[in-house]
Amino acid sequence: MVDVKIVVKGALLVWYASLLALLLLGLWAWRGGWWPTFRQALSRGGWLTVIFVGVIIPIVLVGFGVFFVAFHEVFFDPGTWVFRYSDTLIRLFPERFWRDAFLAIAALSLVGGLAVALGLRQKASN
Repeated sequence: MVDVKIVVKGALLVWYASLLALLLLGLWAWRGGWWPTFRQALSRGGWLTVIFVGVIIPIVLVGFGVFFVAFHEVFFDPGTWVFRYSDTLIRLFPERFWRDAFLAIAALSLVGGLAVALGLRQKASN
């Protein structure tokens, strides 16, 4: 479980750094007079998120097992994440739990991407 802790800490660090970078870029855009361009870029990022999640959700629904294995092969040493079905960890958190959790996070990401895409779009000029 130490390797899981390392991966989660790394992911959180990337997330915090990204939020800080967006905040600093937003301040720079506001002060530099290019706020409309920054808003447009964020809106396009929201649409890219919607497209990405829209592609990933069907893959997860059709072949979660393959996705689950590929995810672990990328982030963990081979074989270190495989447990017996009788292990407590697997009994508490079976593969179905992770599929449902992934779909819930994907749905939240989809809603967030739509909110950013639609909330920051430029108003049509007359």
